[in-house]
Amino acid sequence: MTQYPKVPAYAAEDRIREVAAAAGVRPECLDDVVMRFRDFQFTEAELPAKIAEWRETPGHHFFNVGRDDGDNELFIRAFGPHPSLTARGEVVRKLGEAKAAEVAAQFGTTLASIKPGTVPEHIKIDSANSTNPFLKLRDASGKIDPVAAAKVDKLIKALGIRKAEAIARSVNRTITGLPLKVA
Repeated sequence: MTQYPKVPAYAAEDRIREVAAAAGVRPECLDDVVMRFRDFQFTEAELPAKIAEWRETPGHHFFNVGRDDGDNELFIRAFGPHPSLTARGEVVRKLGEAKAAEVAAQFGTTLASIKPGTVPEHIKIDSANSTNPFLKLRDASGKIDPVAAAKVDKLIKALGIRKAEAIARSVNRTITGLPLKVA
């Protein structure tokens, strides 16, 4: 039996690359996704379902963020709407420079840039499940929750007022738990 070479469909492969990159597939894994497409492991129409399957597979090599592995909040503090250089340093120490740069790219920024990034859809956190005490400091009516207030007090004593303010800003809150005013 003669083995015919696979002829690349460049337009389709470019679309595959674009969809995979937008879904958070690591840049160095895009060629692997295209090779799987060439090997007929999935069609272009099946790609979103395949990406969802890969994302749900624990430890899948295509993703370094996206599941709630406890780092999403750190990534948002480092590269999100109110980026913190301290949080970026923590990401670099934790993941290494190359992987930290990949995470920054998913936010549309770089490690060297101080411009705010956009939180990708695949790692947006649910405010109700967040561990940031400033999100739960006030209820819908504006009353202070005593349990959350105790956590904030403990945080301020442990880290100091400036770091506590930075943590509050990372979730668009003031240190009093009120929403930040956007100019």
